[in-house]
Amino acid sequence: MKFKILSRSDREHTKDRGSDVTKVHRNLDPKLHPFDRQKEYQRALTAAKLDRMFAKPFVGALEGHTDAVSCLAKDPTSLSLILSGSYDGEIRLWNLQRRQLCHKVNAHRGNVSGLVVAPDGSSYLSCSSDKSVRLWDMEGDNQMDADGEPRPLAEYLGDRSFTSVDHHWGKGIIATAGCDLQTWDLTRQAPISTFNWGIEQITQCKYNKVETDLILCCMSDRAVCIYDSRVEQATQKSILSMKTNKLCWNPMEPMTFVCANEDHNLYQFDVRKMDKAQLVFVSHVAAVLDVDYSPTGKEIVSSSFDKTIRLWGTDICNGTSRDVYHTKRMRRVWAAQWSLDNKFIISGSDDYSVRIWKANASAPLKHLYLREKKKLEYNTKLRERFGEFEEIKKINNQRMIPKYIKTAQRKKKVMANSRIRKLKNQQANTKRTVERPTIKKDVIVQNVS
Repeated sequence: MKFKILSRSDREHTKDRGSDVTKVHRNLDPKLHPFDRQKEYQRALTAAKLDRMFAKPFVGALEGHTDAVSCLAKDPTSLSLILSGSYDGEIRLWNLQRRQLCHKVNAHRGNVSGLVVAPDGSSYLSCSSDKSVRLWDMEGDNQMDADGEPRPLAEYLGDRSFTSVDHHWGKGIIATAGCDLQTWDLTRQAPISTFNWGIEQITQCKYNKVETDLILCCMSDRAVCIYDSRVEQATQKSILSMKTNKLCWNPMEPMTFVCANEDHNLYQFDVRKMDKAQLVFVSHVAAVLDVDYSPTGKEIVSSSFDKTIRLWGTDICNGTSRDVYHTKRMRRVWAAQWSLDNKFIISGSDDYSVRIWKANASAPLKHLYLREKKKLEYNTKLRERFGEFEEIKKINNQRMIPKYIKTAQRKKKVMANSRIRKLKNQQANTKRTVERPTIKKDVIVQNVS
């Protein structure tokens, strides 16, 4: 005779402390759980509702500027420091963790058009429409003379106003944009090289983090140019359908960049294949003023003339934003940056404020225990798994947006339907072949080598 006995150790099932979690044995055989999928669907539905219920992205505002915030800059060596420049020439250094002002300086007589922090985090540069680029100490020491006037570490004067400045990632060299693209050695008072392709003004320049000698520029004649400082000439020029306001390199894919365009869209390009855009992001209803990648390179934040901030995913892109941030008091958003810890968004707008937002609107700010983290990860996976179900999809996509944006979206939809109807009529009533326009290819008007 055979006996089957269940034997369990008391040590495994006895809690050492009252706060310990009792171990539960589960049999994961699907035959014993016939309604497992139905249960998970209900959990996903509950998770989607809770996600929208706790979606409160606004963290706080940093006030003190007396004019509109024109630009922002991150410190690559610190997670909590950020610079903001305004149209009255003032620059402020903020501590995001404490939400306090570290120091401020009246840096220029004109508006601050560009800011960049040195790769070592010891200093930062600012440029302005007063034809000057100035080097400042990051600690704020020795920035005032005996008369109380700002005293920079160095000053570089140009013939015309500057629109942007960027620092080389491996050398003591900076690039400035204006009527020409110029590179400067920080130890010299004159530019070491000057690039020009045409007579139009260059609105922004950006050094590549990997191929550190490549400089990406956008111009007022709708062109996007790539300059190589080693050969001192432009290697590629592409003319878009409308003007590009800002550019940003992808930190994880060095050959990829994104353009913030005047036609309400963002375009992601690969420099090795500039005949069409890789991705197109269409949700804004006004010109896009600034753009920045997340540290992972998988998400994008953009600010627009329509007073909103939008977040996009680049790995799974359906053309629309995954979230939109706005407030009643926020005006046109001139600058937006993604924090280096991938948790926050910083924006500067026309109402003199620097605002802090959560990158994930429903993410808690408090410290989470291990069980809480696992629960949130489980809910996220459930929402992704059942995200295409109609009920859950409707909840995930629901956003409260201002009435003027809804009106503008309705008008854009009417115009898009009109273009589609016109194309169908042409195809039905003409003998010649009418090609369907594609926005990825039509955005490039001409490539100049």
